Amino acid sequence: SASSTTAQSSGFTPNSSAANKKMQTFYIY
Repeated sequence: SASSTTAQSSGFTPNSSAANKKMQTFYIY
């Protein structure tokens, strides 16, 4: 999947509200 390595290491998912706020630009699902 195309996501930032930081997001992967932190265990964030595109469905997570926290990830959506902080990492939305990094997710390309």
